[in-house]
Amino acid sequence: MCSDTPLNEVPLLVNRAADLLDTGDAVSAEQLSREALRLAPDCAEAFSNLAHALLLQDRLDEAQQAAKKATEIQPLYPGAWHNLAEVFLKRGDPRVALEYADRALMILPTLSKTWVSRGSALMMVDRFVEAQACFERALSLEPMLNTARLNRNVAYVMADASRRSVLYQLVGLASELESGSMDQQKALESVVNLRSQDGVDATLVAALDSFVQVNLSQGRSLAAPLSLLNHKLALDTGDPDLIDTTRRTQEAATA
Repeated sequence: MCSDTPLNEVPLLVNRAADLLDTGDAVSAEQLSREALRLAPDCAEAFSNLAHALLLQDRLDEAQQAAKKATEIQPLYPGAWHNLAEVFLKRGDPRVALEYADRALMILPTLSKTWVSRGSALMMVDRFVEAQACFERALSLEPMLNTARLNRNVAYVMADASRRSVLYQLVGLASELESGSMDQQKALESVVNLRSQDGVDATLVAALDSFVQVNLSQGRSLAAPLSLLNHKLALDTGDPDLIDTTRRTQEAATA
């Protein structure tokens, strides 16, 4: 282990490497980590620091190997799983990154940087509402974490845009129903499909579910109730263009 060396030299090297990583000095951190591993080849912390240093230098294959070695030595070391998540984020593979981020958070749910990694992976697959929650969690743990704050703001904008996109799609459904170009069953199926899109938060899901349940077995036209639902949801956004569009659609459907 890391402390089983004369004069506890390895823990000093590990701690110094961690300090250097905090300052962004990846080259020096790599050197100290390799020296620690020369003295203690089974030191998980040193392998994890080495992985982090290699990540900062974009040496992803080496970083993955070092992080993986750390998890083999110490499977419950969250920093190593976090570094694996970061490797796959840099590779553009968010689904694997999510898997590793979740493993880190299962071990240490208070690891704020991993909540940021998880949120970043979710952003890459357009799951903006969930990403926003991850960044909020990171900020609750570390209020001055700027990366979490910046990413949260981006996620909020993207989630809001996604929600508006869903509402505009509802406008289109109502118009197609009114014109007769879409049948009732197809409209209900489209509403069900919309609820699974990102940007559909719990309030919108509840509204869409209620609409489907109420209208599923009724033979009357769905154009008017769908237009009414859409206008009510649009009012919550405060978007004047969307509100005006849904109002006009509602008036046409109820004329």
